[in-house]
Amino acid sequence: MSAVLKAIAFIAMAYAAILGLVFWFQPKLVYFPMKGSSAITPQAMGLAFEAVTLRTEDGEQLAAWWIPASTSMSTSAAAPAPARGTVLLFHGNAGNISHRIDYAEMFFDLGYNTLLMDYRGFGESTGEPSEQGTYRDATASWMWLTATRGIKASDIVIFGESLGGGVATWLAT
Repeated sequence: MSAVLKAIAFIAMAYAAILGLVFWFQPKLVYFPMKGSSAITPQAMGLAFEAVTLRTEDGEQLAAWWIPASTSMSTSAAAPAPARGTVLLFHGNAGNISHRIDYAEMFFDLGYNTLLMDYRGFGESTGEPSEQGTYRDATASWMWLTATRGIKASDIVIFGESLGGGVATWLAT
């Protein structure tokens, strides 16, 4: 009986150690940021954009691209139609905003402004990724659209891809 109890105790301690390691390294298991500047910008798709820096309540600086729907790099003489709305796009757990330009192009074609933002620790954004940090990043993006750009909340579509779906849901609630 003693050997069985020792085996159970060993298994329980090993299991607790594994759980502790998973908890400790959780951010490294969830977030896979690509750091540094983006080699590809919306300009590669013929989209005019503005590189902006968003500031979070805890002092981080987030790299973002504002892509207005009413402009493009084409030389068309026709006056552009006003935007149908604005998309606030939250990307997944890997890469950076340069990997989501196809979304910006799609929303541009549909007549929507788009704000693409890199979470803390992604792209050129400062800080380290974390769950609470992504919520602060989402709030900073929302505040930039509503307070800085003056866009009405009812004109904003919150869109999330993968991990960004959870961030978008959190912000929407």
